[in-house]
Amino acid sequence: TNDLHKVFVTGVTKFSMTCMFSGPNQVIPIMERTAEFSNLYGFTAEQVEAAYGDYMVQRGYTEDGALDQTMQQLVQRYNGYRFHPEQTDSDRSLIPFSVVSYLGTGKMELYWCKSAVSSATVQMLGLRCFDILNGFSITQSDLFQNVGAEQFASQWQQTAFMSGYATIIDAKSMVSKGGWSDFHLTMGPPNEEVRAWLENDMVSSLL
Repeated sequence: TNDLHKVFVTGVTKFSMTCMFSGPNQVIPIMERTAEFSNLYGFTAEQVEAAYGDYMVQRGYTEDGALDQTMQQLVQRYNGYRFHPEQTDSDRSLIPFSVVSYLGTGKMELYWCKSAVSSATVQMLGLRCFDILNGFSITQSDLFQNVGAEQFASQWQQTAFMSGYATIIDAKSMVSKGGWSDFHLTMGPPNEEVRAWLENDMVSSLL
């Protein structure tokens, strides 16, 4: 449609650029281009504390009103998503669904991981669950490749990243063979929720 000027699209995979003339296919993946926009994909710990700190204290979610301790637990449980190699630790994102669920119940449980898992993701995790837990390496240029539906299992590193089961743990700047600047990335589970689910619930489901 010609009525749309700017659209911000979120999801687990990018558009596949299959046509050189189709407008909707020519999107700019801002997550790849700059770390400046990386924290748009979730809540940072600072944002959660600023917006809901008083609420958590009033609802009795903190021990003796100690918000710092509760925030540390919340960060350990749900934080850790890093979408760009140059993203800072303070800009790492928490899982929005899990944070909202916690604010409603006051209990830090496995929310997002148990909410829904696609068949393609299950297939990928069935083959690569332990590889994700142990951590893996990949370059930034390879990580942000387009992945088709039929490639979810073979391109498991990208699938794990795009579906939220792996994130950037560490990044080192490098120069690729073609002379382009690139990053060597160490990947792994982003937080305690994902790690606990992969170690226990996912393995149990597979068995």
